[in-house]
Amino acid sequence: MPPFAGKFEVLFQENHKNKRRHLVAVIGEAGAREGDAVCILAEEVGNLLIDSGFRVCSGGLGGVMSAVFRGARQSEKYREGDTVAIIPSLDHRSANPFADIIIATGMGHLRNGIVAAAEAVLVIGGKAGTLSEMAMAWRYNRLIIALSESGGVAAQYAGKQLDDRRRHLPPPLTTILNAKTPQDAVDAVRRNVPECYVSPDNFET
Repeated sequence: MPPFAGKFEVLFQENHKNKRRHLVAVIGEAGAREGDAVCILAEEVGNLLIDSGFRVCSGGLGGVMSAVFRGARQSEKYREGDTVAIIPSLDHRSANPFADIIIATGMGHLRNGIVAAAEAVLVIGGKAGTLSEMAMAWRYNRLIIALSESGGVAAQYAGKQLDDRRRHLPPPLTTILNAKTPQDAVDAVRRNVPECYVSPDNFET
């Protein structure tokens, strides 16, 4: 091995780490329609996330998932590959038209666990499916931010804990953070990702 190989590898890793854009999941009601309050909020969130240098992922279908991708594409900083759809079926055609990268899982609702594994999870409105993603993200020790003005499970759980398993973690992770506006939510992501990332202790409890 050339004497400079180790140094080159370290430099490459540092440069790669600095350039990589963090992935933020946005979750919410699939049945919401364009023009609904939650979709308007989701569009703004998507736009702000891309403006701030993040990539956005979602479950890739309609409602909030489509709206956040639509907003992402409207950002002046948008680049192809910024919207990542993790869909429940094996049919790529079921993804919304604003998805750049489509990961067809064939897992049905179980794909929620993949969405929840993003580096941060931002909640807009939502019902039972959204709550399942929040629970998985909580178990994964992910940063979770709920837009409390959006209603649904976001409003129910903003500022709260799902259980007591996070009591030993740093403050941004001990509760589901409460954001009043899309800008507040994205600012919270920017402040806390990736510094507050903590791996799950185990998968047994």
